[in-house]
Amino acid sequence: MIVYFADRRLNIITLASTGLPEGIVLIEDNRVQDIETGVSSLTFKIPYTKDTRKLAEKAAEAGNYVLRSDGEDNECYTIIDSELDTGDQTVYVYAEDAGLDLLNKVALVWPTSSTPSSMLGPHTLGWYFNLFLTDATYDGGSAGGGSTGFELGRNEAGTATKTLTWSSEETLTARLLSIAESFGCEISFSFKIEGLKVTHKYVNVYKKRGADKGVKLRAGIEVERIKIKKSIANIATALKCTGAESGGVPVNLEGYSYDDGDFYVASGSLLCSRNAKTRWSQSGHVVKTFNYDTVSQSVLCQQAIAELKKIRDAEVTYEAELAFLPDGVKIGDTVRLIDSDADLYLATRVIKLEESEYDDKRTATLGEFKEETT
Repeated sequence: MIVYFADRRLNIITLASTGLPEGIVLIEDNRVQDIETGVSSLTFKIPYTKDTRKLAEKAAEAGNYVLRSDGEDNECYTIIDSELDTGDQTVYVYAEDAGLDLLNKVALVWPTSSTPSSMLGPHTLGWYFNLFLTDATYDGGSAGGGSTGFELGRNEAGTATKTLTWSSEETLTARLLSIAESFGCEISFSFKIEGLKVTHKYVNVYKKRGADKGVKLRAGIEVERIKIKKSIANIATALKCTGAESGGVPVNLEGYSYDDGDFYVASGSLLCSRNAKTRWSQSGHVVKTFNYDTVSQSVLCQQAIAELKKIRDAEVTYEAELAFLPDGVKIGDTVRLIDSDADLYLATRVIKLEESEYDDKRTATLGEFKEETT
């Protein structure tokens, strides 16, 4: 791995590597990519000598940038923390790709009483992203924070519109994640680097990161262990449903008629499952509460059905320990776990990926397991 260190004006200070025989060396590098946050982090240590200490300290100054190429992707990290240790003569660096431009920006409550009526109502994901990337502190009346320097890059959210509101402040990174999640999307950050200068900083939006490349991970070869846990601790056969307030009174399912043979609405604002009751309860229903922010009874009912489908059966969770991860598997990719002795076939997704070039090691966290027949 070769990286370039640059100051806040993106002037190159020096380069370092995990493998070159000369120059500043990097050890114990670890890059972590995470689907949940969309943020990548990079950590490493720089060993130094009496002659190279000042250069190592200058390169690893908190706030500096680390530029790195990974195939077709250009990565730009901001050094968040650095720590010099005179005992083992190293400088430890922790950096994130979203950087200070987003981590230290505060997105305000939105909308406010001063927000123009023309800005209210449903908008596309791109509209919301451009609003907050242009100025995270925009409150509908005045701008104060200025541009973040980031722009919307890839956008797979399409033209769908939603009416979104936020009742509290949060970091701009959290606000962008909130917007993406509302549209059922995921995000990542990327950078365009020309002549060792960062010319564009992008927030990319995906319906789903990664791809299904047909990779198979087999028990006893790539997979060391699979753990399967089954639990009925959170099971329910009915949900007591409550929506948002309308006229000062919370909406519920009283008076709403629905019955598809399995799911039906009963008195007490209950959404019930006949099949689940037959399977799990010999007397009354196992009831849990369900809240959804809507004033529509039909929307409340449909969301309650979707939720009850998830919790009316035993919860099955999987854990897998990998011996190794094949080359070419990237963050977000779908792979298949196969235990042919137990006729177990699972489609799963790489939701977190840790990579170290110094140790030649790749570790994946898997999630979103789904059983398959073959």
